[in-house]
Amino acid sequence: MPKRDTHWTDDFPLHAATAGRLLGLLPGEVATHSHADVPAGLFHVWTPGRGGLQLVMGLDRSVYVRESCFTAAQMRAFHEHGRRTDLATLAERPLNHAASAVAAMIRFVRGGERATAEPTGPSQAELEDLVGSPLRPTTPEEIAARLTDADDPTAHLLVGVDREQGPGHWYVAMRMDGEVTALDPIANTRHPWPPPNADAVRWWASGTPTQPAQPVPAAQPAAQEDTVLCEADAHGTRVWLRTTPLLAPFGQQLVDAWARQPADRIASGRGIWFGFWWTALSTSNQGDGLRVAASDLGRVEDATSWNVDAALEVMRQQVEMVSFCRAQRDSINFLRTVAVEPGALEAPEVHLLRRQPGEHPDSGWYVGTSPTPSADVEVLPAKEVWRRRPELTRYLGLPVGFRAVWSGKRTAFLRNPAGNLIWDAAEHDRRQAATAASATGSTTGSAPTTAAAGSSRPRRTVPRGGSPTYARAVHALYGEHTSPADLLAAAREVRGCFERSEHLVGMLPAEAPDVLVELWERAGTGEALVDLGDWWRAPLTGSRDPARAIAAYQRADAAGARAGALGWVREMYFTDLGDPQHAVTRLEQLVADDGDGRAHVLRGWMRFKGWGYPRDPAAAAADHRTAAGRGNADAHFELSVLHGTGQGVERDPRLALDHLEQAAAQDHPRALHNLAAMFATGRGVPTDAARAVELYERAADRGHAQAAFTAGVMLLTGEGAGPDEGRARDLLGLAEHHGLDVRERAGALPPALRDRILAVLAR
Repeated sequence: MPKRDTHWTDDFPLHAATAGRLLGLLPGEVATHSHADVPAGLFHVWTPGRGGLQLVMGLDRSVYVRESCFTAAQMRAFHEHGRRTDLATLAERPLNHAASAVAAMIRFVRGGERATAEPTGPSQAELEDLVGSPLRPTTPEEIAARLTDADDPTAHLLVGVDREQGPGHWYVAMRMDGEVTALDPIANTRHPWPPPNADAVRWWASGTPTQPAQPVPAAQPAAQEDTVLCEADAHGTRVWLRTTPLLAPFGQQLVDAWARQPADRIASGRGIWFGFWWTALSTSNQGDGLRVAASDLGRVEDATSWNVDAALEVMRQQVEMVSFCRAQRDSINFLRTVAVEPGALEAPEVHLLRRQPGEHPDSGWYVGTSPTPSADVEVLPAKEVWRRRPELTRYLGLPVGFRAVWSGKRTAFLRNPAGNLIWDAAEHDRRQAATAASATGSTTGSAPTTAAAGSSRPRRTVPRGGSPTYARAVHALYGEHTSPADLLAAAREVRGCFERSEHLVGMLPAEAPDVLVELWERAGTGEALVDLGDWWRAPLTGSRDPARAIAAYQRADAAGARAGALGWVREMYFTDLGDPQHAVTRLEQLVADDGDGRAHVLRGWMRFKGWGYPRDPAAAAADHRTAAGRGNADAHFELSVLHGTGQGVERDPRLALDHLEQAAAQDHPRALHNLAAMFATGRGVPTDAARAVELYERAADRGHAQAAFTAGVMLLTGEGAGPDEGRARDLLGLAEHHGLDVRERAGALPPALRDRILAVLAR
């Protein structure tokens, strides 16, 4: 299992989320393209590659955003001397990309018209096309010598530098008046060669070096940059990688995939495909065994990197997409080819269709600008799709027959091979707007009037992309006078988006979980903190965090929320974290005033297990009887188990059934499932398959994954009702949504039934 290491993004999640929003980075990119000086209270975050923006942030989340021409030391000094960026001004007049500035300068030097730089820049491949040659590794001395010896008195080179900390940068090296000069168009400066602010660990230049550069090892992320260790034993060899908490489940899948390889493949230099990405093993001076590296698609030449986050992020998006579409993943690798209509990868609306593939390496994927495929296409390797439009690779795991449309920075449209509409973002927006209007009696809503206690929020611009609900929530979060009640309402609306799986189809940006947490934090009420504890206990995306759940519940308890008190005691019990006696002391206070019986149920569980109390099944049963007398469904369910097994009470099947029925009448999911199983098998009640299906479906609707699977199989076979493949498919998909591995469970069934289930899931 993944093991947590310390990382600043874990300790300061709101700072990491803010940096990600301002620079447009995924959480994994923030973790791997940043440096934290926690004692000094400074965080430096930058965009990957060369020429993008960077920022320095203080503990108070004050930021200074600048271009790539400044070094890490300069950025730190700027912030320490009080320089700050006005975020509203930044949104209105965004800073320019160094690649755009250097391209404009090269065109001007070569006789073109003077042009201004833009906030987005050309890729390295486009710059290489502009200068007519690839970039090659070199040294500043070689660049100076080459230009000095050139016959052309105005000879010039495109130069790129990589830095150990901060974004790389672009220069033009040019002979001017017989001297080699460094031109920095983004800073609008010129200096004698080499440029004083390069701070470079690697140099690249266009053309052919006159002498080969000494190889420079790829930059290694510092140990503090790593967040989660994923490892597995592969025939006695430790295989491992490091990634972010968000991507840790997929990192574990990758090392587990290596562990399943034959023993002769577990060697340095061997590789396997992990969905879209090529991965390889290599030795590392940062740990024993073999570390997993991934192809670095950001570089033109073949190279690998210890940073596997991009590979894992593509896998995460593809797994979530096929899960939403209830399809089997059929990922292509980045060497397979894609038919692309010219201009499609630059268009704001992109249409994708997977047709039957032709001869290898054709993947069958078509990318165009309209629903009707064009005959005018260029054939590109799939890695070019990732390089130019990485958000589109989420669809490249869908099987033949699927159609998708990306528009407005989200998934706008999905249709399956049968032609059924799976997702229509515009229709979803209309329904959501109609619901909001009917709830408020207004299409505009009302202005909040009360400021959140103790909050002082800077005005910020709403990130582009995301659903209208998400946009309203961000407005609420960064509004000047949003009340705690409005912040809580906004948080619950965003949580509803996750419950509807909108994050799986691009309706929510990557930072949405951080925004949701910040909404609850800013609201700060006991009710909001209970919601926050519930999220960390069972998040709808990412990994659960019991320690954070306990902390949030305890803060809710301190704010006077009884649910918070029950929450932290319950979470301590279930996770065996914290001091049992501390939990017992608080629970006894809750038992003394327990109108709904929840505290008695919790004490019954703890007494039955012997956690914090002496183990005493009879005393546990007494607690449950007290709670059942107060109408508690959990207590009725527990008594059904105790009377059915004779633990702490006399065995009494009739009384067990009575309690089970009372719990099921209150829609208790496990009670519904158990009662359905009794009717399905005739155990203790007359066999009634139709009644069993009804109860299984009710349990499935309340989150019971096994009930959803069983109901789906019964409807597929016609047991208890006429065969209904549509309802069966929906229920099997619901089982997957609730976390059950349906394909693995189907594998234990007879082959004919297994194949039917898999066929239904694929439709």
